[in-house]
Amino acid sequence: MEWMAWKFFVLEQPLRKLEHCPGRLGILEQRLGVVERWARGLGLMESRLRLVERRPGRIGFLEAVTQGVGCPLDPRMKIQSIRASGLVVAAGSSRRMGFDKTTALLSGRPLVSWSLEAFEACDDIGPCALVCAASRLDEFAALAAPYKKFRLVVPGGAERADSVRNGLHALAPTSPTMVAVHDAARPLITAALISQIVAAASDSGAAVAAEPVGDSLHRAGGSSCLVETVSREGLWAMQTPQVAGLAVLLDALDSARREGAAITDEIAALIRTGLQPKAVFHGVLNFKVTFPRDLALAQAVFDMQTRT
Repeated sequence: MEWMAWKFFVLEQPLRKLEHCPGRLGILEQRLGVVERWARGLGLMESRLRLVERRPGRIGFLEAVTQGVGCPLDPRMKIQSIRASGLVVAAGSSRRMGFDKTTALLSGRPLVSWSLEAFEACDDIGPCALVCAASRLDEFAALAAPYKKFRLVVPGGAERADSVRNGLHALAPTSPTMVAVHDAARPLITAALISQIVAAASDSGAAVAAEPVGDSLHRAGGSSCLVETVSREGLWAMQTPQVAGLAVLLDALDSARREGAAITDEIAALIRTGLQPKAVFHGVLNFKVTFPRDLALAQAVFDMQTRT
């Protein structure tokens, strides 16, 4: 017991200053009661516990204490891993594709099913929601039926932000710590990549799969004539999943709507609120199917993976 008490206090030394990490507040709230009972069972000073409660900046300390440190007095107090929820968005119009890409066949299956399968296989993901066009709820409910995590099939809205907001409200009763929002048009997503972005969001409050921009960039004027070179220094191309706390995402999307801000993804909404999401370069193929050629490319990738 003396060793456990020593470990409790020694872990306080490598404290990090954590700012703009609202994604961790849910973890803090869920763990604090367990830490209190465990520490008091060891006879630790309650003044230290009150100090932790009063200073949210010590979330890192609280996590260090609770991760991997069980209660020797009651095994039921051991900390369980906190899982995120998944939100797969398949409510787009596919205007640039010319046909509905989410149900286009990829390796003999509807494209959306590959995203559903990845979230189903990810151990870091709990209950999920699938957002689709309101007129196709029955069709997508049938597509989601084989995947036990996807018991929520939600109608989308006029814009992407509306669809995501609807999905977040549907997930709210499940009380997820974080939500991983994913575009169904990215069928190469894997369970490993989802876990990687969820872990990054747990550390930084919000995170996104992304790639540094490698092409030269120029801005065009009228008639597609190039008029300005844009520096690519520090520029990243956003992908999905995009992960943050549910309440944080809702607040960011609601704020953008109230102020009439045009946003193209959840990261844009989060940045508007002053947050600094972590861009995670993962090094695997995770491109979006936007044009018919992209579907052919995705099929080639699947074929290559099957041969290897």
